[in-house]
Amino acid sequence: MPHPDGGSGEYLNPVHTFKQAYDYVGEEEIELNLLSGEKFTAKRGMAGDGVTKTIVFFGRFSSRGNVCPACWGYRTNCNRNSNSEYAMAIEQAMTTYYGKKWLAGKLDYREKRKLNELIAGSSIKSSFEVVFKVYENTDRLMLDLENEVADRGFVRVNEATGASLSCSYNRPGKWLTTFLCRYWTEKIGGVTVKQGPLLYFLGASIIFANREKGIEPLFSYGVLQSMEEERAVFYHEWLLYVVQNIKNNFTYSRDGKNCEFVELPSDKCVTSFYCKLPDKRYKWPKRGLVVAFPLTDIQYNQDLASIADGMKILWQERDLLDASSE
Repeated sequence: MPHPDGGSGEYLNPVHTFKQAYDYVGEEEIELNLLSGEKFTAKRGMAGDGVTKTIVFFGRFSSRGNVCPACWGYRTNCNRNSNSEYAMAIEQAMTTYYGKKWLAGKLDYREKRKLNELIAGSSIKSSFEVVFKVYENTDRLMLDLENEVADRGFVRVNEATGASLSCSYNRPGKWLTTFLCRYWTEKIGGVTVKQGPLLYFLGASIIFANREKGIEPLFSYGVLQSMEEERAVFYHEWLLYVVQNIKNNFTYSRDGKNCEFVELPSDKCVTSFYCKLPDKRYKWPKRGLVVAFPLTDIQYNQDLASIADGMKILWQERDLLDASSE
């Protein structure tokens, strides 16, 4: 039976697309392992219609079936063969191959079909699987950004996921992972310094929730300066505080003009900020430069390289922070 009649059975929610798997297999056949340890090979093929691309699986002595775009990720393929373990072995191999790569394309959670399934009331299991994929993919994204920033001479001083979490039964909004962040700085005298006063930190953060409510995820980056207080030290929440103007503690300016924001616009414009709190509140950033935009604007690996370049430029231009003082 020629493809594509469409897959059937349970959908296994692969992270990668058929096109990525097809590209991964390449022009020559590749050897892979099932979870059982059994070896098999995969190579590119063509369906009986002479048009539809497939990936064909071979065991030691015989063909074990194939998969096409219409049945990729389903328990049963178009020909009603249950050979999903071979496709999932390719999926696992790609995850290992790409290592820290999040996706060489759009993040899965942006697919409208999956979101529509959630709205329509799919199973709790499916809902959690989507949430897990969001967190998994964004973690890979941040790890890739980490490599880009390190290549530009910065040293990471932290990593954090979802600070301010709570196990309170009556605060389910606190169960969400609020954000994922990284901070970097330059070595001073060969030592990576994390405590003030007036130290600079380069930061990047993915924000998932605001005031205990999920939001369209935001990506932000910036250069932040610690308070003058001797005990001043960077905190994971800094970018979250600034981008969402927590407790209205920040003033902002763009192109030298003061602006009033409830929260920072996500339009990729550079914004200077200044903290209204006195220096004795050393757990807050004193001032800095910050950029924010929707996470969905990041689609390809080259986007991360551009962001890292922008972060380095901000770092080099941190003397512009003088314009942010009151």
